Amino acid sequence: MFKIKTDDEVRVQIRSLIELARANQEVESDKVDFKQKWYDLTQEQFKMELVKDASAIANTIGGDGFIVIGVDTKGKIHDVTFRDSGLSDERLLQDIFARYMDTSFTVRLIEDTFDQKRYSILHIPPSNSKPHLIKEFYSYKKNKETEKFEKGTIMPGEIFIRKGTTNRRPSKAELDDIYRYRHEFQKDIELYLSLNPQTFAYWGPNQNFMGHDLCGTFIIENTGYRPVSIDQIILTIEFNSHEYSETIIARSYNKKIANGGQYTTMLDDPILVRPNNITSANIGFQVLGTKPGREFGNFLRGGGFIATASVKLTNLKETIEIELNKV
Repeated sequence: MFKIKTDDEVRVQIRSLIELARANQEVESDKVDFKQKWYDLTQEQFKMELVKDASAIANTIGGDGFIVIGVDTKGKIHDVTFRDSGLSDERLLQDIFARYMDTSFTVRLIEDTFDQKRYSILHIPPSNSKPHLIKEFYSYKKNKETEKFEKGTIMPGEIFIRKGTTNRRPSKAELDDIYRYRHEFQKDIELYLSLNPQTFAYWGPNQNFMGHDLCGTFIIENTGYRPVSIDQIILTIEFNSHEYSETIIARSYNKKIANGGQYTTMLDDPILVRPNNITSANIGFQVLGTKPGREFGNFLRGGGFIATASVKLTNLKETIEIELNKV
């Protein structure tokens, strides 16, 4: 996996490109696209244009990619923000990619101000799961009589790459290079587990709730190129401070919950995570061995612990160890 640049690292890099543009240097490239204004994301034709531009950068071999919006190739900043796209919520931007693309890739929205004028950056980190296909691509042409855009022929499964300052379909040799790159860098299995400690509920000892002592919401990301089916998770939660010191081991429960079935049950309902996808699951756990004291719940939700997860993958017949991220 590549280390994703921080927002500040991206801002520094783009500001240096703006300075180069003002010095009459060429700044657009295979991985950098400057746009004077925001795409109008209330209109289908501009949604398609955005998806084409972003996927072309994601499919192009190389480092981080950027679509810099609100800055022209001379470095002039036109004072725009994401709201100029017609959308009010960044999640709607992600929904556009989810709707049109067959597999996900990362697109991060970063806002910045330079010389007291605003602009936006779409940061596209290197993707290990390229090529990314547009499920149904169609071009738009403007009708000269009506002044309206009309949808052209639908082309299923289209792939674009960026060369210089233009997007185009890759040749067979270029596609072969993309697949070689993918298998060189992408692992067979690569899982990430995250949780928000605030979602953890602890019922404590002597609670008759089908053996469930803990439950929490987990985010599970599969960045490998094989699908995984998760059958069981065993958590090891370590508290080690002057206030509280204890190690708890908990196993995902393997029976249906009677209370409406609102928590995922691992053995009865394995969690399937497809390649390059993210899913969330509410998971119930049974604490093994000695039950913790009542103060355990408070420290758990406070997030002052280190946790590792032993994840059993049904379809691949193996168990992997993962350090848990906290969000």
